[in-house]
Amino acid sequence: MEMMNTYDLFMFRTSKIQGEWLKFIHRLDENLEKSLKQSVKNTLLDLGKHIIGDKARGELVPIFKIYTILDPNNTQWKIIHDPAHEELKSNIQNFNKKIIDVTRVIPRIEKIFRSRRQNKIEELKKELDESDKSGGNTYQAFAKAGMKPDMNYQNLTQEEKESNWKAKWELPKPMEERSEYQVRISTNKKIK
Repeated sequence: MEMMNTYDLFMFRTSKIQGEWLKFIHRLDENLEKSLKQSVKNTLLDLGKHIIGDKARGELVPIFKIYTILDPNNTQWKIIHDPAHEELKSNIQNFNKKIIDVTRVIPRIEKIFRSRRQNKIEELKKELDESDKSGGNTYQAFAKAGMKPDMNYQNLTQEEKESNWKAKWELPKPMEERSEYQVRISTNKKIK
């Protein structure tokens, strides 16, 4: 939210400035993804220490208990594990899945940024069009947005307005189609 409030100061500036904002947002997305991957990886490593112990310290810190019982009533003794190996394996896999699924609710920053920017620009366009249709002064709408008034706006045809509007407000580069964090993390080789 704070970042979008800061961006409001630069929203109506040149495409070069918009390009710099996109680079900044892209770097934030990459850093967030890297942090999420590292966090999930550390959690899984910590889980591994609890299951197999910390080899560096030579100690076990179990969170699962496996009981081995020798049955005195049976002439052929056998080892009974409680919980069973398959149940333990299933629980660990479910836990891992839940850790990774937590990242599903974290959206890409660029997607939020573009969506909020688009909404603000559409609000301005709607205000300008309403002012133009009512024969009002479009200068006030431009001034409200902190922009220099466009002298020709009222004299343009609808097609020219659309073309100029698109040229003026389209971001320098389209949004990169990238998978969401959860997909990227769940397919990461180090995490697998």
